[in-house]
Amino acid sequence: MNIEYYSKNIELADQTKEFISKKCQVFDKFKGRITSCRWNLSHDQHHRKGDVYRAEINLGLKDGNVLQVEETGEDLLAAVDLAKDKVKHQLVKLKNKLVSQRRK
Repeated sequence: MNIEYYSKNIELADQTKEFISKKCQVFDKFKGRITSCRWNLSHDQHHRKGDVYRAEINLGLKDGNVLQVEETGEDLLAAVDLAKDKVKHQLVKLKNKLVSQRRK
């Protein structure tokens, strides 16, 4: 799967990219449905207290739909992990919906 990265107000290290690609291996069982994967990572600078990082993932699906999830956290890797869990939940929900429609 081809993973695209877009970062704003932060510099992405190679370790961060490896961490994200390792987390995206969970999507391998949905490989037939996913056509593209794009991560938008940013550091919000308008907050007065603490660091706020935002991780957004856009998955392009084979049927033309797009799954989009946005999560925030105090750490970039934590925000990535939360977004991955949320999009995995949406993929499982979509898969179950399609299976139940076929059974009808």
